[in-house]
Amino acid sequence: MVLPAKIKPFFFCLVALVLSVQRGSGQLSAAQNYARNRPGVVMVKTNFTATIYLKQIVLSNRIFNELLDSISHLENYGTRLTAEEKLDIVLQEISNRPSVFFKNTSDYRYHTQSITTAGTGFIISDNGYLITNCHVVDEAGNYIRRKFILSAFQQVTESNIAALEAAWAVNFSDAQKELLYNTFVKVYSSIQSILLENLKKNIYVIYATDTINGHTSSRVTLARLIKKGQSMPGKDVAVLKIESSKSLPTVALADITLPRIGDRVYVFGYPDPVTSNEYLSAESVLEPSLTTGIVSGIRKTTTGWNVVQMDAAINHGNSGGPVCNENGNVIGIATFGSIEYGSGRLAAGMNFSLPVSIVKDFLDSLKIIPKSGKATMLFNEAMNDYDREEYRDAIKKIKKLQKLNPAFPGLSYYLSDCDTRIKSGQDKTEKKIRLGLVVGGLFILLVILLWFRRFLIRRKASQ
Repeated sequence: MVLPAKIKPFFFCLVALVLSVQRGSGQLSAAQNYARNRPGVVMVKTNFTATIYLKQIVLSNRIFNELLDSISHLENYGTRLTAEEKLDIVLQEISNRPSVFFKNTSDYRYHTQSITTAGTGFIISDNGYLITNCHVVDEAGNYIRRKFILSAFQQVTESNIAALEAAWAVNFSDAQKELLYNTFVKVYSSIQSILLENLKKNIYVIYATDTINGHTSSRVTLARLIKKGQSMPGKDVAVLKIESSKSLPTVALADITLPRIGDRVYVFGYPDPVTSNEYLSAESVLEPSLTTGIVSGIRKTTTGWNVVQMDAAINHGNSGGPVCNENGNVIGIATFGSIEYGSGRLAAGMNFSLPVSIVKDFLDSLKIIPKSGKATMLFNEAMNDYDREEYRDAIKKIKKLQKLNPAFPGLSYYLSDCDTRIKSGQDKTEKKIRLGLVVGGLFILLVILLWFRRFLIRRKASQ
């Protein structure tokens, strides 16, 4: 049907008004971005266990007694020493010549030890496929070996120091313990007697859930490694799979190859300075942190892959986390930072992510199709209602979602908050309904007028 020129502007304004009632703006604020993507962001922990064999060492009684005799001789010649001063002399002499005082034995002591590495991931399909960095779940062998040896050394050294305190019936000061610690560093680095065997690995995904009584809890699920690339400078991507009987929350991938320099980005993750902070509760650190910034540049690695430079802050633990654009879609994976020359610390504002195109290559090779699912779509629709202050509509969608997945994180909070806002008179659902009725009435009137006009034209033509 061709619209008359005078009616066209009115018609198009009417259509725009109808669409504005049905949907909101495409770009999201930082708060909106977080609200929609937070449910699909997870913590990834990789637990390595191994048997540590450590060659036992003993203190040479003969050399040690000779040292004690020499101290006694000093006192015979009039030098008065306190017990603390004598102990300082003993420890300093042992530290100066550790290979003389300590001897290898043919015996090994062994124990099972665990080391856990942590990072971030994000769910890309409602049936449990998720993305993280390769180095989060598959640290290089030499790196893990060093961590095991350092951990074993720490444990054995503390045990040795405690044994000396018990044998000598003393309590070492902090300075004396530090001196002994450095002594054992020299001993174990020279005899190289730490062996690592039976290395095993388990990958766990930890994500937030709602409980029946409306509290936030967490679920720990064993994950399967489906495919991995290689740590930097390779394609540092890993695809994991977790099992769930419910439709899981997801994060959507952007339909771009690379972002533009200057684009705003939002980075989700679990940085170590937060997750390991002794003053924060275990429940609160389950909430991912959000940092923002802009795309600072597009670079290439030494192996030829594109990486996205950004000034959004990341830290250890952010690895594998989603980097999202203003529409809330993933444009990359937070992967590595830059080290300051001389200090060895992470340089602020010089961080890098792998572009989402590399993730898509992995998924395509596995024939995995990212899929949001009904749960995430319902949640996003509820968030649109929430942002428009249409709280009654938001509650209806959230209750539908609860039937689909009662553990979907954050629902209890939004139900409570919507109820509070409705009681305080902030709800605009009825205004939307009235506006919809007005718009609908105008639309029907327009159709009637067009029909009547056409009827008159045909009647006139027939005469």
